[in-house]
Amino acid sequence: MTTKIQWAQNEDGSKGETWNPVVGCDPVSPGCKNCYAARQSARLFKQYGQVKYKGLISPRAGGDHFNGTIRTDDAWLQLPLRRRKGTTYFTCSMSDLHHERVPASFLHKVYAVMAHCQRHRFFVLTKRPQGMRDYIRPFYQGSMMKAADALGLRWEPGTFPSKQWPMSNIWAGTSVESQEYMPRVDRLRETPAVIRFVSQEPQLREVDWTGHLEGIDWVIIGGESGPGARPFFLEWASKTIEQCQDAGVSVFVKQLGDNPMTHRGRVGHFGPKGKDIDAWPAELRVRDMPRVAAA
Repeated sequence: MTTKIQWAQNEDGSKGETWNPVVGCDPVSPGCKNCYAARQSARLFKQYGQVKYKGLISPRAGGDHFNGTIRTDDAWLQLPLRRRKGTTYFTCSMSDLHHERVPASFLHKVYAVMAHCQRHRFFVLTKRPQGMRDYIRPFYQGSMMKAADALGLRWEPGTFPSKQWPMSNIWAGTSVESQEYMPRVDRLRETPAVIRFVSQEPQLREVDWTGHLEGIDWVIIGGESGPGARPFFLEWASKTIEQCQDAGVSVFVKQLGDNPMTHRGRVGHFGPKGKDIDAWPAELRVRDMPRVAAA
Protein backbone atom coordinates (compact mmCIF):
# COMPACT_ATOMS: atom_id res chain seq x y z
CA MET A 1 0.00 0.00 0.00
CA THR A 2 1.38 3.40 -0.98
CA THR A 3 2.37 5.57 1.98
CA LYS A 4 2.50 9.34 2.40
CA ILE A 5 5.21 9.04 5.06
CA GLN A 6 7.92 11.33 3.75
CA TRP A 7 10.90 9.50 5.18
CA ALA A 8 9.77 6.27 3.51
CA GLN A 9 9.97 7.74 0.04
CA ASN A 10 12.08 6.29 -2.77
CA GLU A 11 15.42 7.71 -3.80
CA ASP A 12 13.80 9.44 -6.79
CA GLY A 13 11.32 11.21 -4.49
CA SER A 14 8.34 9.01 -5.39
CA LYS A 15 6.17 7.52 -2.65
CA GLY A 16 7.20 4.31 -0.92
CA GLU A 17 4.99 1.50 0.35
CA THR A 18 3.92 -0.06 3.63
CA TRP A 19 4.27 -3.83 4.00
CA ASN A 20 2.38 -5.53 6.81
CA PRO A 21 2.96 -9.29 6.95
CA VAL A 22 2.44 -8.92 10.73
CA VAL A 23 -0.26 -6.85 12.46
CA GLY A 24 -1.05 -6.19 16.11
CA CYS A 25 1.05 -5.05 19.05
CA ASP A 26 0.75 -3.79 22.62
CA PRO A 27 1.95 -0.61 24.40
CA VAL A 28 5.48 -0.62 25.82
CA SER A 29 6.14 3.06 26.61
CA PRO A 30 4.47 6.51 26.71
CA GLY A 31 5.00 7.00 22.97
CA CYS A 32 2.38 4.29 22.39
CA LYS A 33 -0.43 6.17 24.16
CA ASN A 34 -1.98 7.71 21.03
CA CYS A 35 -0.76 5.08 18.57
CA TYR A 36 -1.73 5.84 14.98
CA ALA A 37 -1.49 2.17 13.99
CA ALA A 38 -3.99 1.19 16.71
CA ARG A 39 -6.48 3.84 15.54
CA GLN A 40 -5.99 2.78 11.94
CA SER A 41 -6.45 -0.90 12.78
CA ALA A 42 -9.76 -0.16 14.51
CA ARG A 43 -10.91 1.90 11.51
CA LEU A 44 -9.90 -0.73 8.94
CA PHE A 45 -12.02 -3.34 10.70
CA LYS A 46 -15.00 -1.24 11.79
CA GLN A 47 -15.41 0.84 8.62
CA TYR A 48 -14.00 -1.43 5.94
CA GLY A 49 -14.53 -4.90 7.38
CA GLN A 50 -10.92 -6.00 6.95
CA VAL A 51 -10.94 -9.16 9.08
CA LYS A 52 -7.16 -9.11 9.27
CA TYR A 53 -7.56 -6.43 11.96
CA LYS A 54 -10.41 -8.06 13.89
CA GLY A 55 -9.74 -8.52 17.59
CA LEU A 56 -6.49 -6.54 17.71
CA ILE A 57 -7.91 -3.56 19.60
CA SER A 58 -9.33 -3.04 23.09
CA PRO A 59 -11.11 0.30 23.54
CA ARG A 60 -9.89 2.10 26.65
CA ALA A 61 -10.22 5.54 28.16
CA GLY A 62 -8.54 7.95 25.81
CA GLY A 63 -8.84 5.85 22.64
CA ASP A 64 -8.16 2.51 20.99
CA HIS A 65 -5.16 0.47 22.08
CA PHE A 66 -3.56 -2.71 20.82
CA ASN A 67 -4.32 -5.64 23.14
CA GLY A 68 -1.27 -7.82 22.45
CA THR A 69 -2.84 -10.01 19.78
CA ILE A 70 -0.36 -10.73 16.98
CA ARG A 71 -1.49 -11.98 13.57
CA THR A 72 0.70 -13.08 10.65
CA ASP A 73 -0.41 -12.81 7.03
CA ASP A 74 1.04 -15.20 4.44
CA ALA A 75 -0.65 -13.36 1.57
CA TRP A 76 1.01 -10.05 2.46
CA LEU A 77 4.29 -11.88 2.97
CA GLN A 78 4.38 -12.51 -0.79
CA LEU A 79 3.80 -8.92 -1.96
CA PRO A 80 7.44 -7.78 -2.38
CA LEU A 81 8.16 -10.95 -4.38
CA ARG A 82 5.47 -10.02 -6.90
CA ARG A 83 6.49 -6.38 -7.29
CA ARG A 84 9.14 -6.12 -9.98
CA LYS A 85 9.90 -2.42 -9.77
CA GLY A 86 12.11 -1.56 -6.81
CA THR A 87 10.54 0.44 -4.01
CA THR A 88 10.98 1.35 -0.34
CA TYR A 89 8.93 -0.62 2.17
CA PHE A 90 8.13 0.63 5.67
CA THR A 91 8.01 -2.84 7.16
CA CYS A 92 5.26 -3.68 9.69
CA SER A 93 3.91 -0.16 10.06
CA MET A 94 0.88 -1.73 11.77
CA SER A 95 2.86 -3.83 14.22
CA ASP A 96 6.37 -4.43 15.54
CA LEU A 97 8.23 -7.07 13.55
CA HIS A 98 10.37 -7.91 16.58
CA HIS A 99 7.50 -8.26 19.02
CA GLU A 100 8.23 -11.21 21.27
CA ARG A 101 5.05 -12.99 20.11
CA VAL A 102 5.94 -13.02 16.41
CA PRO A 103 6.75 -16.70 15.74
CA ALA A 104 10.42 -17.27 14.94
CA SER A 105 9.44 -19.42 11.97
CA PHE A 106 7.51 -16.52 10.46
CA LEU A 107 10.27 -14.02 11.25
CA HIS A 108 12.65 -16.23 9.25
CA LYS A 109 10.24 -16.03 6.30
CA VAL A 110 10.04 -12.23 6.49
CA TYR A 111 13.82 -11.92 6.45
CA ALA A 112 14.09 -14.50 3.66
CA VAL A 113 11.76 -12.37 1.51
CA MET A 114 13.76 -9.23 2.28
CA ALA A 115 17.01 -11.05 1.45
CA HIS A 116 15.60 -12.30 -1.84
CA CYS A 117 14.22 -8.89 -2.91
CA GLN A 118 17.44 -6.93 -3.26
CA ARG A 119 15.67 -4.53 -5.65
CA HIS A 120 13.66 -3.15 -2.70
CA ARG A 121 14.68 -1.27 0.45
CA PHE A 122 13.12 -2.35 3.74
CA PHE A 123 12.95 -0.01 6.74
CA VAL A 124 12.44 -2.04 9.93
CA LEU A 125 11.43 0.19 12.86
CA THR A 126 10.95 -1.38 16.31
CA LYS A 127 10.44 -0.33 19.91
CA ARG A 128 12.03 -3.66 20.85
CA PRO A 129 15.57 -3.25 19.51
CA GLN A 130 16.91 -5.91 21.85
CA GLY A 131 14.79 -8.43 19.93
CA MET A 132 16.12 -7.21 16.60
CA ARG A 133 19.70 -7.29 17.91
CA ASP A 134 19.32 -10.80 19.30
CA TYR A 135 17.83 -12.01 16.02
CA ILE A 136 20.32 -10.38 13.68
CA ARG A 137 23.60 -10.73 15.57
CA PRO A 138 23.74 -14.54 15.37
CA PHE A 139 22.15 -14.32 11.90
CA TYR A 140 19.95 -17.31 11.39
CA GLN A 141 21.00 -17.99 7.81
CA GLY A 142 20.25 -21.72 7.99
CA SER A 143 16.72 -21.06 9.25
CA MET A 144 16.20 -18.38 6.63
CA MET A 145 17.29 -20.79 3.89
CA LYS A 146 14.72 -23.32 5.13
CA ALA A 147 12.09 -20.57 5.17
CA ALA A 148 13.11 -19.59 1.65
CA ASP A 149 12.69 -23.18 0.51
CA ALA A 150 9.23 -23.26 2.07
CA LEU A 151 8.33 -20.13 0.10
CA GLY A 152 9.65 -21.63 -3.12
CA LEU A 153 12.60 -19.22 -3.31
CA ARG A 154 15.73 -20.73 -4.84
CA TRP A 155 19.36 -19.69 -4.96
CA GLU A 156 22.37 -21.50 -6.32
CA PRO A 157 24.74 -22.80 -3.64
CA GLY A 158 26.86 -20.02 -2.21
CA THR A 159 24.84 -17.22 -3.76
CA PHE A 160 22.47 -16.46 -0.89
CA PRO A 161 22.25 -12.65 -1.05
CA SER A 162 23.04 -12.24 2.62
CA LYS A 163 26.19 -14.34 2.87
CA GLN A 164 27.70 -11.24 4.41
CA TRP A 165 25.63 -9.39 6.98
CA PRO A 166 24.47 -6.66 6.98
CA MET A 167 22.28 -6.80 3.90
CA SER A 168 22.50 -3.55 1.96
CA ASN A 169 18.72 -3.27 1.51
CA ILE A 170 17.63 -3.55 5.16
CA TRP A 171 17.77 -0.45 7.37
CA ALA A 172 17.37 -1.04 11.11
CA GLY A 173 15.65 1.52 13.33
CA THR A 174 14.23 2.12 16.79
CA SER A 175 11.99 4.75 18.40
CA VAL A 176 12.97 7.12 21.22
CA GLU A 177 10.37 9.53 22.59
CA SER A 178 12.40 10.87 25.52
CA GLN A 179 15.78 10.59 27.21
CA GLU A 180 14.48 7.75 29.36
CA TYR A 181 14.40 5.47 26.33
CA MET A 182 17.87 6.27 25.02
CA PRO A 183 19.03 2.72 26.01
CA ARG A 184 17.11 1.56 22.93
CA VAL A 185 19.76 3.37 20.88
CA ASP A 186 22.45 1.33 22.62
CA ARG A 187 20.69 -1.88 21.57
CA LEU A 188 20.37 -0.54 18.02
CA ARG A 189 24.08 0.28 17.96
CA GLU A 190 24.78 -3.35 18.84
CA THR A 191 22.75 -4.48 15.80
CA PRO A 192 24.63 -5.10 12.53
CA ALA A 193 23.01 -2.91 9.86
CA VAL A 194 24.05 -0.94 6.80
CA ILE A 195 21.97 2.02 8.08
CA ARG A 196 20.87 2.51 11.68
CA PHE A 197 18.15 5.08 12.22
CA VAL A 198 16.19 6.50 15.14
CA SER A 199 12.64 7.83 15.00
CA GLN A 200 12.28 10.58 17.59
CA GLU A 201 8.51 10.57 17.10
CA PRO A 202 6.32 11.30 18.86
CA GLN A 203 8.88 13.36 20.75
CA LEU A 204 7.52 13.98 24.25
CA ARG A 205 10.53 15.48 26.03
CA GLU A 206 13.81 17.14 25.17
CA VAL A 207 16.44 14.63 24.05
CA ASP A 208 20.18 15.20 24.52
CA TRP A 209 22.20 13.23 21.98
CA THR A 210 25.58 13.98 23.58
CA GLY A 211 27.60 10.76 23.49
CA HIS A 212 24.84 8.77 21.76
CA LEU A 213 25.27 9.44 18.04
CA GLU A 214 28.22 7.17 17.36
CA GLY A 215 27.12 4.40 14.99
CA ILE A 216 23.83 6.14 14.17
CA ASP A 217 23.28 7.25 10.57
CA TRP A 218 19.92 9.00 10.63
CA VAL A 219 17.54 10.67 13.11
CA ILE A 220 13.89 11.43 12.26
CA ILE A 221 12.10 14.11 14.31
CA GLY A 222 8.35 14.51 14.70
CA GLY A 223 5.67 15.91 16.95
CA GLU A 224 2.56 13.94 17.83
CA SER A 225 -0.57 14.23 15.72
CA GLY A 226 -4.15 13.08 16.06
CA PRO A 227 -6.60 13.16 18.98
CA GLY A 228 -4.99 14.11 22.28
CA ALA A 229 -1.71 15.17 20.69
CA ARG A 230 0.81 16.12 23.35
CA PRO A 231 2.96 19.27 23.12
CA PHE A 232 5.99 19.36 20.87
CA PHE A 233 8.48 22.17 21.52
CA LEU A 234 10.25 23.54 18.48
CA GLU A 235 13.36 24.07 20.60
CA TRP A 236 13.61 20.29 20.99
CA ALA A 237 13.83 19.91 17.24
CA SER A 238 16.40 22.69 16.93
CA LYS A 239 18.64 21.04 19.52
CA THR A 240 18.54 17.64 17.83
CA ILE A 241 19.20 19.18 14.41
CA GLU A 242 22.24 21.02 15.74
CA GLN A 243 23.65 17.97 17.51
CA CYS A 244 23.15 15.72 14.49
CA GLN A 245 24.66 18.19 12.04
CA ASP A 246 27.66 18.74 14.32
CA ALA A 247 28.19 14.95 14.40
CA GLY A 248 27.69 14.47 10.66
CA VAL A 249 24.47 12.48 11.15
CA SER A 250 21.62 12.90 8.67
CA VAL A 251 18.50 14.41 10.19
CA PHE A 252 14.94 14.54 8.86
CA VAL A 253 12.16 16.68 10.35
CA LYS A 254 8.95 14.90 9.43
CA GLN A 255 6.27 17.06 11.09
CA LEU A 256 5.69 19.47 13.96
CA GLY A 257 2.53 17.72 15.12
CA ASP A 258 -0.89 19.02 16.05
CA ASN A 259 0.24 20.75 19.26
CA PRO A 260 3.44 22.67 18.42
CA MET A 261 4.81 25.06 21.04
CA THR A 262 7.82 27.12 21.97
CA HIS A 263 8.93 27.95 25.48
CA ARG A 264 7.09 31.26 25.01
CA GLY A 265 3.79 29.44 24.40
CA ARG A 266 1.74 27.86 21.66
CA VAL A 267 2.62 28.83 18.12
CA GLY A 268 0.60 29.10 14.94
CA HIS A 269 -0.82 26.10 13.13
CA PHE A 270 1.46 24.50 10.55
CA GLY A 271 -1.25 22.63 8.67
CA PRO A 272 -2.66 19.16 9.40
CA LYS A 273 -0.21 17.23 11.59
CA GLY A 274 2.14 20.18 11.38
CA LYS A 275 3.33 19.05 7.94
CA ASP A 276 3.27 22.37 6.08
CA ILE A 277 7.03 22.69 5.77
CA ASP A 278 6.79 26.06 3.99
CA ALA A 279 5.29 27.56 7.17
CA TRP A 280 8.00 26.21 9.47
CA PRO A 281 10.88 28.28 10.81
CA ALA A 282 13.67 28.07 8.23
CA GLU A 283 16.07 26.28 10.58
CA LEU A 284 13.64 23.35 10.94
CA ARG A 285 13.24 22.72 7.20
CA VAL A 286 15.74 19.88 7.17
CA ARG A 287 15.06 16.62 5.38
CA ASP A 288 18.31 14.77 4.81
CA MET A 289 18.51 11.10 3.86
CA PRO A 290 21.53 8.92 4.66
CA ARG A 291 23.51 7.27 1.91
CA VAL A 292 24.62 3.65 1.87
CA ALA A 293 28.38 3.54 1.42
CA ALA A 294 29.52 1.92 -1.82
CA ALA A 295 30.71 -1.66 -1.35
